[in-house]
Amino acid sequence: MPAIDKLVLSVKAPLKQKYEGDFAEVESLLTSLVNADKQKGLNTKIIFLDDSRNMRSLKIRAITEKSTEKDFKNCIDALYKKIDPDYILLFGSIDIIPQQKLKNLLYAPKDDDDQWVPSDLPYACNEPYSTDPNKFLTPVRVVGRLPDINSVNDMDLVSNMINNTIAFKSKSKQDYLGNFSASAHVWRVSTEQSMKSIFSKSRLRLIPPTKYHWKRTELKPLSHFFNCHGASSDPHWYGQQGGRYPKAMASIVLQEKIQKDTIVAAECCYGAQLYHPSQDELPEAMPICNAYFKNGAIAFLGSSTIAYGPSTTNDQADLITQYFFIGILSGASTGRALLEARQKYILNHGPDMSPVDLKTLSQFNLLGDPSLHIVTGEVQKEKKSVGIIKSKPLSDSSRKERRKYLLSKGASLETFVNKVESSDKFTAGKKSRTEIKRLITELKLKSPTGTTFSIKQNKENKKAFRSNGLSLTKYHVFIEKKEPNSFKQKLLGVKELNGEIVNVQLYVRK
Repeated sequence: MPAIDKLVLSVKAPLKQKYEGDFAEVESLLTSLVNADKQKGLNTKIIFLDDSRNMRSLKIRAITEKSTEKDFKNCIDALYKKIDPDYILLFGSIDIIPQQKLKNLLYAPKDDDDQWVPSDLPYACNEPYSTDPNKFLTPVRVVGRLPDINSVNDMDLVSNMINNTIAFKSKSKQDYLGNFSASAHVWRVSTEQSMKSIFSKSRLRLIPPTKYHWKRTELKPLSHFFNCHGASSDPHWYGQQGGRYPKAMASIVLQEKIQKDTIVAAECCYGAQLYHPSQDELPEAMPICNAYFKNGAIAFLGSSTIAYGPSTTNDQADLITQYFFIGILSGASTGRALLEARQKYILNHGPDMSPVDLKTLSQFNLLGDPSLHIVTGEVQKEKKSVGIIKSKPLSDSSRKERRKYLLSKGASLETFVNKVESSDKFTAGKKSRTEIKRLITELKLKSPTGTTFSIKQNKENKKAFRSNGLSLTKYHVFIEKKEPNSFKQKLLGVKELNGEIVNVQLYVRK
């Protein structure tokens, strides 16, 4: 039996309940995807996690109506270990396969009100089920999700999404360098840096003054990038200038205005939240990420919860979206682009990850088939070796070697990253307290709530850090009190090493 390259995972019972008489068409579309993959050289297999007979033959416990998130994690882990696919595609929204809820260490009902971060990151890690985000800093798997609408039967979306995936053909890098980019006016400096890093040049739309009723000609580019505000269960994104928050995008605006094969990266809070819209208010109430797929998009990276980043430099949401886009433009599959982005983020921010970093890694998820190479692989530069010139294209024949490299790299992060532990108090030395008080006044933070996070060193590093005076690390986080009917909120992060402040960062809520 040939090796299975890609697993398409779903759950039959809730799909049947949602689509009723249309379920046969859903199944037929998934079968067509398998056949199309075969023509592309991929051996793809569909597995319904609640198919008791098939799961029994694999000696894996099937999912049932009463299954928990832990059961889903255990089931998918077991399939990965048994089959060892290069790609995992989750089909369906969170009512079909739930995202794993990870604790938000920043949670405070009056400040950051995300108690949990819904995430597909745990499905990309070999570690067993946990709600602790510290456990999932060793991503090694390539995972993506084709999301229908949560608890809504929309066969047009399902048909468009799968048929577009089937028909997709890689394009040149040049095709994706043209871009549509939009930013809240107050974050223009940060967004301009992102555009320069990804595309070299871009015409940035600032909201305000630009209006959000975009024309088809404006949305024509195949690459879309947003650095705007978002809100929970809201089919709009917003700009900002002072205390004004005009709309920057709406689900309904996308209708018949974007090209097929568009890719999207959104820094916005809740930009990829798979919420259940009111069926009576569709299509206006559809999540923007679903609206993109219904109108032809092929890949989407966004956050399930409140995201953070600086306003005049790049970090957190800025970087994870940049790394993803750069990976795609370099010829990586969408799934590998996110896996590499996650690993790069951990390496660049470790070994002491902040609680903001943990949330950033947990919240950004890939929507779309992870096996698609948006941009054709570039030809390797000619190398001279003992007088022999070698030149060959980057093809899927080297996929296993890439997976081995990424597996080794991801596994090695376990001994690199230290654990973040929170307390209910702000605990800093006298010298640091004085400096932090000055910073809060200087930065004009309004009624901030302070929490101290300690860093627990890995066993492998603890002895070396202690002998070099580097062991006692703390993060002090101050979240500004939320203003009613406002997105304006700042977060101050202060890193303390052995009683000395060594790093200060000011973040804004996206």
